[in-house]
Amino acid sequence: MNVATKVQLLGCPLDRLTMNQTVDRCMQWIRAGGRAQHVITVNAAILVMMLENADLRKAIESAEIVVSDGASLVWASKLLRLPLPERVTGVDLMARLLHEAGRHRLRVFFLGAQEQVVRRLVERTEQDYPGAVVAGYRNGYFSPDERESVIRQIRESRVDIL
Repeated sequence: MNVATKVQLLGCPLDRLTMNQTVDRCMQWIRAGGRAQHVITVNAAILVMMLENADLRKAIESAEIVVSDGASLVWASKLLRLPLPERVTGVDLMARLLHEAGRHRLRVFFLGAQEQVVRRLVERTEQDYPGAVVAGYRNGYFSPDERESVIRQIRESRVDIL
């Protein structure tokens, strides 16, 4: 399916992609190299926040792929005769991409959450996806002054999946 097949659902651009199509598109980008691509999963709460937050709206509108992380959005899309094929949750997408990282020895970097949470994620990734290379991680609690340092850490890790 072509990424240009977007629908506008209550002002939110959503791609009509299945989980498999989303993973395939991500893997094509990784194999091709080049600039970073941004994938966003949207649920009803994020859609409502987007309507009130211009920065969030801009981030969503500029993403290469925006998929529905909420069953309510899939349901609404069918009622509005703009059917989305299925729900593509962020957590399921992450698991699928980690699986691919393990198969292809891709480099992953984890950014966000509390320190103990992100460390546990690194441990589980190394256990469950032994071929994946954990290129780095950083908790999500840093000051604006640390932002450039975090960006540098990510760039230096030569990460395939963030």
